[in-house]
Amino acid sequence: MKKMFFFSVFALFTIAFLFLGCSKDVQEKEISVDRSNVTKHIISVKLANSYTHKFRTVYDKYTQSQGAMKSASIGSSAASGGCSLDLPIAESFNRDVIALLLNQKDATGGIAAGIRMYYGINENNEVCLVLTPYDNNGKDIINNLSKSAPVAIKLPGVNTASAQTVGLDDGGVIERGQRCPTVCDLTSPLLLP
Repeated sequence: MKKMFFFSVFALFTIAFLFLGCSKDVQEKEISVDRSNVTKHIISVKLANSYTHKFRTVYDKYTQSQGAMKSASIGSSAASGGCSLDLPIAESFNRDVIALLLNQKDATGGIAAGIRMYYGINENNEVCLVLTPYDNNGKDIINNLSKSAPVAIKLPGVNTASAQTVGLDDGGVIERGQRCPTVCDLTSPLLLP
């Protein structure tokens, strides 16, 4: 009888421990936000749609005229003086990449104040975003973002978001976002006409 009682109590505590010890996935947790720093950046979806629609209109005109521009340029690569560019409609980066940047500290130990996005042209002549954190004084924080090369799963036709670690002696920045077209939310109000 005592064995059965102790076994039942042990089983009950084990089950309770398992259920109480389980936590939600990290990606379900919210990141804290200071709303006073956000409000000046929020615009309506209608206004955002007008911005993205105008961009897509210019984008379509540009891509249609790109053939004429290529023949008028010196060489076909922007790096060699040509003016042909492969513009994305959007580019996305995963939550971990953004968290990595926001967790960076400047030389005084202060946490990043935000993320700056530079436009660049990669080796495939694609316009891309290059992300770096900045400090409270607006200075870029250039740190070694990875001690080793990033691990990424290669999927045909899909770029993975990862830290660019070439030349780690001079720090690292983020690039290689997922480009739209290809990886897009076609139901987004920002892509509707």
